[in-house]
Amino acid sequence: MPQREGNTCSSEARNTLRVHEHDRPGERQRGGCSQALTAASIHVLIPFGSGLPFDLAAVTPEGNLVRLQVKSGRVRQGCVEFNSSSTNHGRGQLHYRGRADVMAVHVPSLARVFMVPVHDCPSFRGYLRLDAARNGQRRRVRLAEDYSFEAWIESLGATAGS
Repeated sequence: MPQREGNTCSSEARNTLRVHEHDRPGERQRGGCSQALTAASIHVLIPFGSGLPFDLAAVTPEGNLVRLQVKSGRVRQGCVEFNSSSTNHGRGQLHYRGRADVMAVHVPSLARVFMVPVHDCPSFRGYLRLDAARNGQRRRVRLAEDYSFEAWIESLGATAGS
């Protein structure tokens, strides 16, 4: 059957749906953290809607929920740097104390996740040293390995066994 010109039924591709090919860093970070958690057999809950002060929730082996605020980490001068507050343009910067339990810091360039308890985070920006300080200082230094995802998973196993 011949096609009439102007027919709206057609197998030709139409440009009626536009797909924006921009990369959303927040989605990429949540995906990286979710992948690490599920690979460690930790169940992940994703909040429906918006307005909650955390991005994901993890179900521990004991069945407890841990509220995770996912942050993007950047390697700068031997440290992983991440924002430890939210920016609500109406109310300014807000810390996550009492609103989330752990900062899950995804560092794409290292393909790693660091789990930093919110009570260990400074008010606005956090730093985790990748290597020991050259002068040997340990006081007031947060070493990245102390907050590794693997160490966090092990601590969950230890609390489940107690």
